[in-house]
Amino acid sequence: MEDINDKKVKLADFNESVFQLQRLHNIWTKCNYFLVMGDYYRWNFNLDCAWIELYPDSIDLDESCKEDDAKFINQIEKLDKEIYNNWQNKNLLFRLMKKKHMILKLLQEKTGKGSKKSFHFEDIM
Repeated sequence: MEDINDKKVKLADFNESVFQLQRLHNIWTKCNYFLVMGDYYRWNFNLDCAWIELYPDSIDLDESCKEDDAKFINQIEKLDKEIYNNWQNKNLLFRLMKKKHMILKLLQEKTGKGSKKSFHFEDIM
């Protein structure tokens, strides 16, 4: 017979996963809105919110990565410095923030918190 405490832990883990996906969805919705509106300050702020949500997962992924330039933490830190130093150059700023946005989306995908992967019916059968 399964212990009731095991069920509570499993339910808590599941709930937190769902809540994190909801938070990320809300963050990406805001990022897309501020991107379209050209509000770079709020876009960057929400990208930082996504980074806060995904940071613990980046540590696990970065540990298995041998090249420093490929590590998510190093990429985001480098981009944040470039964004800060180029805040007045809107064309460059847009490209830097777009890159940051795509790196964070890739991180979300690599952690399994991104889009759903589906199988072809023939593969399942």
